Amino acid sequence: MPRLTDGDIDRLLRQLPRSRASTGFAPRVLAAARPGHAPRRPAVAWIAAAAVAVALALAVWLRPPPAAPPADRQQLLAEQQELMRELEQLKAALRQPTGPVVYLGGDERVDLVLDLGQAWQQRPASRTVPAALGPPAGARPVTQPREEGRRR
Repeated sequence: MPRLTDGDIDRLLRQLPRSRASTGFAPRVLAAARPGHAPRRPAVAWIAAAAVAVALALAVWLRPPPAAPPADRQQLLAEQQELMRELEQLKAALRQPTGPVVYLGGDERVDLVLDLGQAWQQRPASRTVPAALGPPAGARPVTQPREEGRRR
């Protein structure tokens, strides 16, 4: 199909039959254009819709939060107290001095460290402990914990 130019389109439009306006068309147009004639505006509908939207937003925003049932509250308080006890136990364990440690190796995810002080304290009473597991002769206890991530 060949490309149409503006002139071709004008010629084709002039060949179309003319349509006739319905009776009373001209007086209706002139009456609507007369000063003092207000066109219909759906402003009231838009204002009402906006008011409903604002009211819904305020209702959602100002709604009080749902209260937790007392049983759930008691359970949560008990769980919080348990967590606080565990936290205090961990803090106390960190304050205790540790004995000498030996780095045994590891990879990107895990480091294997042997705490010789713990090994000495947890030895069975009925067995003789090899000298390698006991503290060295004349060793003083460590008073400060080692820095994390430090390797020997």
